Amino acid sequence: MANDVDAMPVAQVEGKITIIPVVEEIVVVEKRLVLVEEMRIRKIATSQGCLSRSPCANRQPQLNDLTNSNREETL
Repeated sequence: MANDVDAMPVAQVEGKITIIPVVEEIVVVEKRLVLVEEMRIRKIATSQGCLSRSPCANRQPQLNDLTNSNREETL
């Protein structure tokens, strides 16, 4: 008999029988998704020439950090 209750039940008397509720407090863990931040990515088309293959092939993408102060300007 495992029923969830909101408050402590009271003892009851039915004829010559006294019913005393026994409760147990348990910890319930809940897992849910919470949005904490959004990343906004904008594609910019550029063309750039290279004299040799190796420097262009090894280039890494450049990421710019958008702070709250200039976020509206870039949108």
